[in-house]
Amino acid sequence: MVTVPANDLIRRAIKPGEDDPRMPAILEDDAWSMWLGYEDASPADAKAVIKTMEGVNWMAAPEPKTPRRGDFKWLDRERSDQMPGGTASRVKPSRRG
Repeated sequence: MVTVPANDLIRRAIKPGEDDPRMPAILEDDAWSMWLGYEDASPADAKAVIKTMEGVNWMAAPEPKTPRRGDFKWLDRERSDQMPGGTASRVKPSRRG
């Protein structure tokens, strides 16, 4: 993972106690081709597209909850014909050993 110095939001909200807070580098849309080597560019030019993102309206949302063991999921009606017995079958998540 490539990291850069944290932007103001990350520095204040997530890493307020760190001396040198970092965050993942986020490329601008037009920088991907240079970063991936699709354009002729020197290493210095490619490195220049890696910078801290400031002034972006970030939106946070809670992480979805992970299903608990034993939870049941109902199939969509469009997919129910794939299950033995036809409609409204219940599927129990498989257990991985």
